[in-house]
Amino acid sequence: MPRARIFYREETDYVRDVRSYLHDFAEQTGKEIEVAEVDGREGQDLVRLYDLHTLPAILVTAEDGRLLYRHRGMPLPLMREIAAWL
Repeated sequence: MPRARIFYREETDYVRDVRSYLHDFAEQTGKEIEVAEVDGREGQDLVRLYDLHTLPAILVTAEDGRLLYRHRGMPLPLMREIAAWL
């Protein structure tokens, strides 16, 4: 099953938009986007691997790690774009 993760930092001007997006996404789709720890080891590895240097970023990967969808920066994508992959 595909996995969606969002990468962002708390101390930013867009954090409120990201939190609202995550809440609305779960409520409207019944699905979840995982929050990735950008500054943790795994998060940093994923940022490099998938070229996510512009935040916020949303990444959808297959079970084998293959990239299915990537969005970088604001504005955030339409929720249906992400939900279609999950």
